[in-house]
Amino acid sequence: MGLLGLFNKDQKSSSSAPGFDTNFDVGNTSINGQQYNWGSYMKGDFSSFKKITPEEVEAAEITAKEMTQQVGLYSRKNSAETQSLESVRRIHNTEQVHTRKRLDEVVQARGQAVKTQEHLAQSVQPTLHEQNERLGLAQEKGQRKIAMISEHYERRRSDLEKLRSNWG
Repeated sequence: MGLLGLFNKDQKSSSSAPGFDTNFDVGNTSINGQQYNWGSYMKGDFSSFKKITPEEVEAAEITAKEMTQQVGLYSRKNSAETQSLESVRRIHNTEQVHTRKRLDEVVQARGQAVKTQEHLAQSVQPTLHEQNERLGLAQEKGQRKIAMISEHYERRRSDLEKLRSNWG
């Protein structure tokens, strides 16, 4: 008795060969959905066997040829996309390098501009100082004048209030 017979002790063997079970099941897993009835096949009955037509074979061969072609196409497409991505990466890296170089140039130029402005400020500073002093004096003089006018009008208002309070 086979290994399957150990698990299926309640089933009786109908075969003339000792230890052979005509109802044994090798497994129903199949790629094309074929259900195998080995007991019937052993007796010569192949009526349950699923047969295919020449058209199905031709269709499968055409599909296989197309799929083989697809393998090549997908491979070429993926390779091209990878190359494109590598190119974009290289472009990005080059752009970053040049951006840094440009920024360095701008910073150096700005540094030179600052040095030039400092030099001009030192050579022109006395003139600017005098102008600022004159401007400051003029502002101070103007504020004193405004304060005097405000004080004058404040005195006039208070005198007017005194007169009104005496009459009233």
